[in-house]
Amino acid sequence: MFNARDRLAHVADGFGLLTLSATLRRNSSRLVILAYHRILDVLDEQAFGSDLELVSASVADFREQMRFMARHFRIVTFRELEQIRSSGRDLEQATAVVTFDDGFEDNYLNAFPILKSLQIPATIFLSTGYIDRNEAFWFEALAQAILRTDRAISLSDWAGVRGETPVAARRKALDELFRYLKRLPDAERRHNVEQLIAASGLRDSIAADTLSRPLKWEQIREMAAAGIEFGSHTVDHPVLAHMGEGQIHSELVESKRRIEQELGSEIISLSYPVGGSNAFDDRVRRIAAAVGYRCAVSYQPGTNSFRNCDWFALRRAHVERYTKMHRFKAEVAIADLLP
Repeated sequence: MFNARDRLAHVADGFGLLTLSATLRRNSSRLVILAYHRILDVLDEQAFGSDLELVSASVADFREQMRFMARHFRIVTFRELEQIRSSGRDLEQATAVVTFDDGFEDNYLNAFPILKSLQIPATIFLSTGYIDRNEAFWFEALAQAILRTDRAISLSDWAGVRGETPVAARRKALDELFRYLKRLPDAERRHNVEQLIAASGLRDSIAADTLSRPLKWEQIREMAAAGIEFGSHTVDHPVLAHMGEGQIHSELVESKRRIEQELGSEIISLSYPVGGSNAFDDRVRRIAAAVGYRCAVSYQPGTNSFRNCDWFALRRAHVERYTKMHRFKAEVAIADLLP
């Protein structure tokens, strides 16, 4: 999609204004937090049997994006931000955090070598219940079930697919289904997801599919030793706002405890699963602070003023597979100037 925002970004890039703006912002207190999910080369979108919307960038695009960030921003971890904040200091130059949600194995295979070569300390938020298990994340398992099945699947509140349904229609149906499921109480969501995956007839092949594999603790420890920071993305990736307080507490405490146990260091940061304004509420924020998190990121778009930001609802700049380089530069360099 090439809209007015893209056109302005393209013109600005052509005149070199983005690089200039990035340079001028080096003394600002503006905090940019980039949000990624997967770094993966998709050669044929029609044949790609997983959720395309989770692919944030190709390997080549990610490398170019990180090179730009390394030139124009100080890239830090949330622990470093917390140290600056607790000391009462301000940011001394334009500062960014690079984040990944979920913990797909391609973060290790494709993103980590680039981050390591450029000495960029990214933060990966883990859904710990999936680590070291031969099981896809629930949303990824559902995507594969809908995209690959040759059976008819439906729910009373959702139209469903049939064996002859084309890929484009399946992806549209999948988007509608995700929106529907993410509004449900957690127990009802889980029940419906189980129904759908069982109805697809693909449960065993999804569980064994390397395309959807989460990270392993061995890989996580290797990345941590190289400077990659880890945070919590809960245990099972539920929509926290649709859970009872006891369930919220368990998700936040157990994920934090497990990462700390595996890595031997305190975990201070949290990413709310789904992350929109309806995915977390005051109960979630209160419990997160009470159990020891010192900051949390949402999936609400935007940047943050370091002096005045809400540390339990930090905004992030989304990076998508269709984010061209001129648009990426605009998002991190002159986002406040774009309509």
